[in-house]
Amino acid sequence: MRLFVSTTAGYTAVVLLLSGVISVYGRGAESVCTTVPRASSDDPDSDILVTYNTAQQRCVTDLLNKHRHGVYNRTFDCVVKCSPEQGAPFCAVGPFGKCDDRETDPEREAFFYNIQTQRCEPYQVCNEPSRDKEVNFFWLEEYCQLSCGGFSATNVNGTTISPQGKP
Repeated sequence: MRLFVSTTAGYTAVVLLLSGVISVYGRGAESVCTTVPRASSDDPDSDILVTYNTAQQRCVTDLLNKHRHGVYNRTFDCVVKCSPEQGAPFCAVGPFGKCDDRETDPEREAFFYNIQTQRCEPYQVCNEPSRDKEVNFFWLEEYCQLSCGGFSATNVNGTTISPQGKP
């Protein structure tokens, strides 16, 4: 908080500026940790992105307008700012439904987050998971990055995370 005092022609003007709370025009600034409403499916600027859900008190993925304040490209970025205790423990588990055979088939290629290398890596999937729970399985590398990118072995289970990704 900064307090500026200025004396002009015998009058004292006090201006109180609350960083990030009151804007120049008197409206409250938007918090980066508020729920952003779901975008319309016909919005050309919408994509599957991350926002903080105030009701659930956690970062969640949804169809969001990428230009809205409070929208993140990765779960990790939201967790750092809004929910450090959340983590993403499923990202530390090995790939779900991995095939035992060595035969490769482009139709069976999926991605998992390798917590040791901190990269999304391809693998052959033989057993798809139920999508009602979070598992380390993604059909697209982009969704793997969205959900797990940035997490490390030290913060994946939910700890105090700094913006550099270190506790």
